[in-house]
Amino acid sequence: DATELFENIPPNIEQFFASSNLIYGSLPELLNNLPKLRQFNMSSNALSGSLPGFTESFATLQELDMSNQPNGFTGPIPDNIWRSLSLKVLNLADNRLTGSIPSLVGNLAVLEVFDLTNNIIKGAIPSDLGMLDGSLKHLGLSNNLFTGSIPFEIGRLQGASVFVKLKDNNYYDSSKTAPLGLCKLRNVKEFDLVNDTESELCPVERNALSDFYYSTKGAEWTDSTDWLDEYASYCDWHGVTCDDDKQHVTELELSNNGLSGRLRESIRHLTFIEKLDLSDNDIKGSIPTEIGKLSNLAYLRLSYNAFTGTAEGLRELTKLQLLHLQSNRITGMPIMTQLDMSKYNKSTFVTDCGVPSAFDETPECQNCTMCCEYYSNVPQF
Repeated sequence: DATELFENIPPNIEQFFASSNLIYGSLPELLNNLPKLRQFNMSSNALSGSLPGFTESFATLQELDMSNQPNGFTGPIPDNIWRSLSLKVLNLADNRLTGSIPSLVGNLAVLEVFDLTNNIIKGAIPSDLGMLDGSLKHLGLSNNLFTGSIPFEIGRLQGASVFVKLKDNNYYDSSKTAPLGLCKLRNVKEFDLVNDTESELCPVERNALSDFYYSTKGAEWTDSTDWLDEYASYCDWHGVTCDDDKQHVTELELSNNGLSGRLRESIRHLTFIEKLDLSDNDIKGSIPTEIGKLSNLAYLRLSYNAFTGTAEGLRELTKLQLLHLQSNRITGMPIMTQLDMSKYNKSTFVTDCGVPSAFDETPECQNCTMCCEYYSNVPQF
């Protein structure tokens, strides 16, 4: 019985470990006269009732582990626990605790483990948790009843593992998206909703666009309005057009916008895109073969950049109606026999070919509708 256990506890005790001992019942409302207590662990027992208050040890307490109680502690977390500024571990997972997390949690400057998994905690996740950057390494808030949005400040927790999935597949607000920085694991080590296809809190296409931004040096673009906003829909980012349901990217138009760098393979995740115009920029490197996997692509302009290598992967684009590759350094042109030339006629397939040429060997293009000689870009039919 837990009550009997604390009748004769010595007041100068510093560590109390009694986990996995089949201890049942409730604890005293207050655990007084323990001014030197640093560690208190009664996890994996059969305790119930309210959590005790640590009125005289809140200044010294470093570890409090009352997790995994089948019957479960109930009620709110005592206020003085949030004032235990020496706490490094606060593990109250697997109980039936209620109430909310106060902003005072941000004052626990040395907290390393904070776990409230599998409780009935409500309200918003406080943004003050972001103040624990540099100390907090494990944040467990899964299977509770939080509402509101996931604060982007959590994404600043360098090297932390973050678990926030809700009970019964309920989802957070803010258009059902988690902060972009959290989804991209820019600072955190782990985030449990990154690949959660049911909640769609981390849309794959938003992640792909984020990769595109960094690989083409988005900070140097002429116009990058709303790009990488933590919560704004990626459909509202400059140059992005989505379908009527605001779910999938159908167009990406960023011509003459100061793009440089390279294209990454992650562009393959824009599986619904129909129009891609990146012309008149300074993108280098090879054209990723993954672009050839964009089966809905009908309009592709990569002209006036600094692409090199071949473009053989584009031959898989069976719905393509326009392809402009001129004024690059591409040496291997694809054979595009499937091109539908009914819409753009002689402007359908334009590349660098013909003579004179800046290439050691004049590029050949078997079914181009127009050749642009490299130096002057004079069209040749």
